[in-house]
Amino acid sequence: MQGFSALQEYSRKFDGFEISGESIRVTQEEIESRAKVLTEKQKESIDFSFEQVLEFQKKVVETIQPIVSTTRYGTTSLIPKPMERAGIYTPGGLAALSSSLMMAGVSASISNKPKEWKNSDAIVLPGVGAFGTALERIGTRTARIRELLEEGAPFLGICLGMQILFERSEESPKANGLGVFKGKVKRFGTKLPVPQIGWNTVRPINSPLFEGIGEFYAYFVNSYYCNVEKREVVSATSEYGIVFPSAIWSKNIFATQFHPEKSGQVGLKILENFIKEVRA
Repeated sequence: MQGFSALQEYSRKFDGFEISGESIRVTQEEIESRAKVLTEKQKESIDFSFEQVLEFQKKVVETIQPIVSTTRYGTTSLIPKPMERAGIYTPGGLAALSSSLMMAGVSASISNKPKEWKNSDAIVLPGVGAFGTALERIGTRTARIRELLEEGAPFLGICLGMQILFERSEESPKANGLGVFKGKVKRFGTKLPVPQIGWNTVRPINSPLFEGIGEFYAYFVNSYYCNVEKREVVSATSEYGIVFPSAIWSKNIFATQFHPEKSGQVGLKILENFIKEVRA
């Protein structure tokens, strides 16, 4: 399988997107289905992807110390002094998570056990799907996440992982978010196609995540945006019918509406900057 057909198959299985030669569409049903446990065939596909990455690294990155060990969903870092541990909790989107681990270049574990989170150097919360469904999956662990954030644990939320930091969402009116930030997640009220799928401009304001980075393009997949009450936490903006926060930052808490793991070299730089902050 090569080229466009491979992209179609990958997107269909892992991201919930149906790609044709003329358009890209995504339905809530497709997104929800991807939140389920991966099949053995999908796991085999991820293993194959990692094998290909390792092979590439061996051939191209000759000046960097070889990878010491690998797991199904993560690899040791190519960075000289990698973080030892990164705890990751995800309510869905394991393939995107695997991609982010690979791009970040850290040894990591995927866990839904709060005891393991405490022993991690950082917490990463990516996610795709519905606001309410994600919070149902997290369940009583929301209290532990809040505690870790209050204790100063470095945190990176990605896409839905940013939205659930807020109090409520129009997507799931009865669901309570983590309430770390005041504000409500709202649906785009634009005449443009919703969801927003694809590349958009990100304009950094201030955040260690964007050190050494000017205005850039990043990859988005979202129907909703965060309507922030305290504008001082907004660390980057983008525009899609309206100007909306595409990143937030407050002390140890970082979050992006876009997907760094799908945003090429600049996305890798953002993840490296997060790692740098964790080590500081």
